[in-house]
Amino acid sequence: MTMAQEGQQRGARASLPMMVAIEKDAVALLRDAALLFLAVLLLGWPEQFNATLVSA
Repeated sequence: MTMAQEGQQRGARASLPMMVAIEKDAVALLRDAALLFLAVLLLGWPEQFNATLVSA
């Protein structure tokens, strides 16, 4: 195996944990954005938000 092939294999192995970390960060960001959105709805329009939750 040449040094170039070894470098490519190491790069492929290193990219998987990086991709997983990016996906975890993206999911956490979406979760936080959804919670912030719900808080804004609750503070801005409590009656309408409550009516929507009660009717669901």
